[in-house]
Amino acid sequence: MEGREDSPTEERRRSERLSCAALACSCSVRAEPSGRSYGAVLTNISAGGVCFETDLETAPGEILRIEARPIEGPEFEATIRVLHLRRSQRAGLFVVGSTFESLTEGARRDLLILLDTVGRLQRGLSQR
Repeated sequence: MEGREDSPTEERRRSERLSCAALACSCSVRAEPSGRSYGAVLTNISAGGVCFETDLETAPGEILRIEARPIEGPEFEATIRVLHLRRSQRAGLFVVGSTFESLTEGARRDLLILLDTVGRLQRGLSQR
């Protein structure tokens, strides 16, 4: 068959994912409807979603609330839908991939600023 061959590991995201390794940030996720809050560490972020590690054992389809308070840039808060979950290499933690379920206009603006900040941090580290 002629044409493009799709790799099973082909990137399906519509937007670039940025590593949050250089981002100093306090982050938490809140399970709905219980309202219980869990600490989280951002792994990567894009315009479409966020990946993080947490001790919350969640499930695909679950709705969570995420809050990020970076040292540089605005605070960011959004409702997310869990896409996938796997055990982390760190004992007791899970890696959660999610998509943004709903963003207010203010949250969308803050996300764009946060993405710009993370991108600048990445570029700064790669130039060293």
